[in-house]
Amino acid sequence: MESIREVLDKFLAKFTQLGFNGVSRKVRTLLRITALWTVFVCGLIVVSKFEKEVDGPNNNYGIDCNLVDRYLSGDSDDMPPVADLQIEVEIFVKDQGGYQSTIKQRPLYNCMVADNDYLVEKLKSDYLVPPAAASLPYNFDPPYTEFNQNPQALDVYEMVFKDNVKNGFFIEAGAMDCQYSPTAPFEVQLGWTGLLVEVLPKFFEKCKKTNRKASLINTCVGTKDKPHFIDIDTLSAGKIDSKEDGGKEAVMAGIAGDMQKHSAQTINMQCFPLYSLLSAMGNPTVNLLVLDIEGFELAVLRTIPWKKVDIEVFTIETDLAGKFMKGSRDDIISLMAEAGYQRFDHRDDFNPKTGQNQNDMFVRKDIVKKYNVVQLK
Repeated sequence: MESIREVLDKFLAKFTQLGFNGVSRKVRTLLRITALWTVFVCGLIVVSKFEKEVDGPNNNYGIDCNLVDRYLSGDSDDMPPVADLQIEVEIFVKDQGGYQSTIKQRPLYNCMVADNDYLVEKLKSDYLVPPAAASLPYNFDPPYTEFNQNPQALDVYEMVFKDNVKNGFFIEAGAMDCQYSPTAPFEVQLGWTGLLVEVLPKFFEKCKKTNRKASLINTCVGTKDKPHFIDIDTLSAGKIDSKEDGGKEAVMAGIAGDMQKHSAQTINMQCFPLYSLLSAMGNPTVNLLVLDIEGFELAVLRTIPWKKVDIEVFTIETDLAGKFMKGSRDDIISLMAEAGYQRFDHRDDFNPKTGQNQNDMFVRKDIVKKYNVVQLK
């Protein structure tokens, strides 16, 4: 039986043409090569390796993005010897009864700008799960669909939109199981829809069972302005010094940064820039964007091309800023102010573990004026 290396090398030697709608709009025949990378895991996640060092996420499976960039920008007429490799990573995690899932890794996408036509179309066709049919009842246990059940949602509703925006649009990054969700009351009560982003396959499978009337995607929001591979610790993004009891407190699962040690249950995922996800949804006006990714919010915000997007309100987890990557809550506040947003406090939002409010709300200044937004006590 041929090894994965032999299969890939055979395809790469035979097919050398690359094609997609890129920055320079060059159009070629796109070759679809499917390779299956199976990772069997018993108890802990173990990353298997290809036989060649270049054949893995650490080296983008041998695809040189510098060569691709030069070709797409017109600096080189030599087509790189690569194709749209489609790596399927099967994982089994023995956790809470165990779960199995398949992770997609597409190394060629890491060479593409966030709104590359081919990338956007592939996100639409291969990644996005469409909203559940309107006729299907919600499957929440327990239901959190009233504004007074979710302090974040209640603040955005009472301080900003009230009943002024029906059929609005949201994005929630870090949606978990899509049940205790700041966007759920807007969806159920006001007919909003949007995009729910969840990186953990276990939670994503639960999301699909809720019958949310919003699109779903199993990925992470990127910390770079192009797609990229990154390690996700499925147990915890790290530990913090608890202000409540003085001990160490593990936070939710998330990006495995280099400021802390991480568990063996760490998997490599491909993240997409927020602007890529927005583009795949048609780059609509986003009435509300919820960003809750365990300490890496600042990195995501830095990737946003502010002049190309229309985002009215953010609610951002800020109490973990600086814990797992360089930066601070003040850096987030400064960045948002420079982007044209005014900060408001969330009420009933104190986190005893961090000793501060968990989230901050940012409202674009024209929206503050439009809806006469004021701080409520």
